[in-house]
Amino acid sequence: MFALTAMLSAMKDRILNVEEAAEVLKLHPSRVRLFCDTGRLPARKIGKGWALLLSDVQAFKRQERKTGRPPRWPMPPSSSS
Repeated sequence: MFALTAMLSAMKDRILNVEEAAEVLKLHPSRVRLFCDTGRLPARKIGKGWALLLSDVQAFKRQERKTGRPPRWPMPPSSSS
C-alpha cells in the first residue's frame, strides 16, 4: 500500500532533465551532472541522461549550501616571533 501511495505522489511531480534542473538551480548543467553522479542530488540515470524530480530539485535549492573554497588545513604557523 505504501509503495503504491509513494508511486502515485511521485507521478504528480514533474520530471526534469539536467538542463531544466540547471535552470531551476541557476547552475551550469555540468555542475548538476556532477551532483547527480556523486549522489548529492537525487536522480535516476536513464540511458545517457538523468531524470530528476522537481520536488527533489526544489528541496536541494532550499538547502543551505556553503560557497567558495574550503579553508586550507593545516594553517601555516604565524610568524609572530
